[in-house]
Amino acid sequence: MQSALEGLAWKSFYITYSGFGCNVDMHQRRLGDLIYLHILPDSVSQVKLFNFVGMLNKAFSDAGVKVNHPRKSLFHMTLLRANSSYPVDDMVEHLHDVGSTTIQVCCFDFNGQVFFAQDGCDDPQACNAEAVVAV
Repeated sequence: MQSALEGLAWKSFYITYSGFGCNVDMHQRRLGDLIYLHILPDSVSQVKLFNFVGMLNKAFSDAGVKVNHPRKSLFHMTLLRANSSYPVDDMVEHLHDVGSTTIQVCCFDFNGQVFFAQDGCDDPQACNAEAVVAV
């Protein structure tokens, strides 16, 4: 997988987070006790992310690595994982007023190695250790 990523040529792209969701974890022993709040990329950004992951899957497949579970669910970023006593309703009310945020995807971390887009990043600090999003 590492060598497939090292040979990957890709360009940065922008995604906009403009929605949010709240769901109850249905996999825990105490159903309903664990709640997730997450922000969601808009529909155009979802397409960009699915295209990017499709490119990664093809690179893996071309390198002889079988992709057992291609992504089917929507992309999201988890903001909070809380128990049922957390004031989730207050947080959801606050999120209604947040608006949208656009970020550049110009690097990613895989197994401790950072991979950069060919065209780099608009923000030189975007790919420092704290800002890198793990795939």
